[in-house]
Amino acid sequence: MAAEAKIPFILCEKPMATSLSECDEMINICEKNNCKLAINHQMRFMEQYTKVKEIIEREEFGGLSSVNVVAGNMGFAMNGTHYFELFRYITNEMAWKVTAWFSKEIVPNPRGSEFEDRAGQIRVETKSGKRLYIEIGADQGHWILVNYAGKNGLLLADELNGEIHYFIREKEYLNMPTTRYAMPGKKEIIKVSPPDIILTTALVLKAMFEGKDYPTGEDGKNAISVLVAAYKSAENANAPVEINETDSYYDKKFPWA
Repeated sequence: MAAEAKIPFILCEKPMATSLSECDEMINICEKNNCKLAINHQMRFMEQYTKVKEIIEREEFGGLSSVNVVAGNMGFAMNGTHYFELFRYITNEMAWKVTAWFSKEIVPNPRGSEFEDRAGQIRVETKSGKRLYIEIGADQGHWILVNYAGKNGLLLADELNGEIHYFIREKEYLNMPTTRYAMPGKKEIIKVSPPDIILTTALVLKAMFEGKDYPTGEDGKNAISVLVAAYKSAENANAPVEINETDSYYDKKFPWA
């Protein structure tokens, strides 16, 4: 309705829709009416992620290999989609294959009894072999820690406290094989701004208004694509599912908020 009313800018919360078909409908109606659509995956405007991206792109880090998220039961739709988009953003690669294991227990959703968001474990892989692991079992209830691993270093982000712990091999050992995992190294604790949802949402809007880099409808759909593939995997004996293998789930509506 907003797009058809020629509203020039729309900011939508995430997850952007309850089905892949709805994502396409939103994107298409906005394109038809010359309306810019942003999805509020605002992590690219948070220092705890911009600083991480800057570090893992340093030559000394040796390239990103994996991202490991361990947290309380924050929901794969409500918060997992943030990390799907983050993974795409920091790797500059699209997800290729998804494997998921959902917790049997379904905890009441704080956003209303009509909603359901799943807990459990997800593994996402790109074609180049980069991996994202998310461990948010229904029996976990506190905090968020994110570990970024590369050939020569580790980053441990304590996101809610605004700290990044950076471990890197000493320079003379950077070219040694990965089996020499205990070579001398150095540690640095980097302070970053704790997450500010209001400020970073405003930055998403500002970037959209100015035509700069912002999380688009296509970015939002990519996150939903990973989520839908996870549901298909969990519902089919935890078999790995390629992103392009979800046609049978294209119109399926999910109960997340």
